[in-house]
Amino acid sequence: MYLTTGEAARICGVRVNTIKNWIRNGDMEAIQTPGGHWRIPQASFLEFMERFAIRQPSLSGNGRQAREEKQILVV
Repeated sequence: MYLTTGEAARICGVRVNTIKNWIRNGDMEAIQTPGGHWRIPQASFLEFMERFAIRQPSLSGNGRQAREEKQILVV
């Protein structure tokens, strides 16, 4: 199973360009389609998240979205 850069960005809580930079820097494994789009193997994505201590959401089935946590700012 593969993730798009947009899916990976949502899960990590970053922008797509950050994901692409991580790929270009060799921090994240990915393949490039003939159309120039990046696809990230799920197993290597989970390994990346573990290596950089990013909280791992459930990625089973179609539930590829990260769990959203609500935060309250008290001033």
